[in-house]
Amino acid sequence: MRYNNLSSYFRDKYGRRLSKICIDGGFSCPNRDGKCGSGVCIFCGE
Repeated sequence: MRYNNLSSYFRDKYGRRLSKICIDGGFSCPNRDGKCGSGVCIFCGE
């Protein structure tokens, strides 16, 4: 079975590499407020 990662898929589909952008939606972290998990999120600072 051949593995095709997402970056290769987008490069084939759009003909070039895509960039990620960060958007601040003003939401709280679901791990920090207890909705989806417990403990500290690896992406959030204290």
